[in-house]
Amino acid sequence: MSDSDDTTHAIFDDGDLKKYRTEIPNMVYDISLTPYEGWLYGHFKRVCGAKPDGMCWKSVATLAKETGMSTGRVSEARRELERRGLIKMEQPKGPGTSITVTIVDIWPQNMARYMTPSPREDPPSPREDPPSRSEPKKEPFKKKPTKNSEQRRKEGYEWLFDR
Repeated sequence: MSDSDDTTHAIFDDGDLKKYRTEIPNMVYDISLTPYEGWLYGHFKRVCGAKPDGMCWKSVATLAKETGMSTGRVSEARRELERRGLIKMEQPKGPGTSITVTIVDIWPQNMARYMTPSPREDPPSPREDPPSRSEPKKEPFKKKPTKNSEQRRKEGYEWLFDR
């Protein structure tokens, strides 16, 4: 079978399926994919994730047309995505030339790699006893009375009033 033929291929996404957006794991950007590989992976995630069952049917020619790549580039990018463990390709037994592409669920590895550990919390400070009802309530932010201009002048603010 030629990689540039116009046979139909099944593509499945066994990851988290989203109907209204496409989510790409961060690690996909950190493994130095070529632009073609990254674009094809994103296209697979988009078209398969939009379906309730995660399946879509695209030939190499259709993928090439939809992604703006040549059929040869689609085939090369698809093989490299498989080599890197982002997709699986299977040739079903029996008659027919279709290839089944499954997007590998790499979300667990992505989460483990990018999850930030929760910040270490300081031990709780000992609780203060509540004030007794006979003690006046402390007002830490109580404003001090504003000084008048004569008081300010005496404290070194003359330059403000020499205009």
